[in-house]
Amino acid sequence: MKEEQKDFIIGRHPAMAALKKKDSNINKVFVQEGLKADAIQEIYTL
Repeated sequence: MKEEQKDFIIGRHPAMAALKKKDSNINKVFVQEGLKADAIQEIYTL
């Protein structure tokens, strides 16, 4: 089965999973204003 390519990943948890994958090719990450600092910090560390 052919893997489907997607332009956007919506949601913090799916985005975190994609960022943690070693073979993911991500060129931009958009972060919503007003999120808790701990959620943002976890994204920055990836």
